[in-house]
Amino acid sequence: CGTENTADLDQICPTVAVFTDDVASPELGGAGIGLTLANLSIVHSVPGTDIWNRNTAIKATGNVGLCVRNCFVTSRSGRGIVVSGQAAADLVESSLFACAGTGLYVGDEGTDVVVSKCNIVNNGYGGRPMKTPSIASLPSVETNSDMLAIIQDSLSIDTAPALVGRMVPSGHSGVYVEAASAVFDDTLIASSCLTGMTVVRSAEVR
Repeated sequence: CGTENTADLDQICPTVAVFTDDVASPELGGAGIGLTLANLSIVHSVPGTDIWNRNTAIKATGNVGLCVRNCFVTSRSGRGIVVSGQAAADLVESSLFACAGTGLYVGDEGTDVVVSKCNIVNNGYGGRPMKTPSIASLPSVETNSDMLAIIQDSLSIDTAPALVGRMVPSGHSGVYVEAASAVFDDTLIASSCLTGMTVVRSAEVR
């Protein structure tokens, strides 16, 4: 998703956000709005470079709940998934692969993320045209074969718009946790540009 023919150069694919407690739902752990993405391949590319605000494939912020299950997520131009502003997210059996910026950013006190059976690989090398990697050469954990097929198919077909001129520079982590809480279980974090995981500002990671 994403287009070059727009005044907004930093579009998000799916986004869920709310900034009030008036619609809080106990079924979502207090979150006011919930979004579930399942069995999807999300390939994000826009010509903008504002990774600190909107240039990300998926963003959840505010009093919301997000579930990403059995998905492949990549951003040729920015970050993969951003969870911030006291949002809650579950990432299950999914892959964040070859994002130009950070693969997964978790920020702000009160934000909680649980990551289970995921692959967060080859992120942070900056914006560049998509090329098909050798899946067989990547480190692996127990991941169903359908997920690997999604990765291969998504990266072998260049359907997103080409990046022209402006690109996010390299130098980003696979995971960045800032003043938030995150739990990782049976998850591969590897081959990113800066660090596999950066934890700052009294963040809690287990």
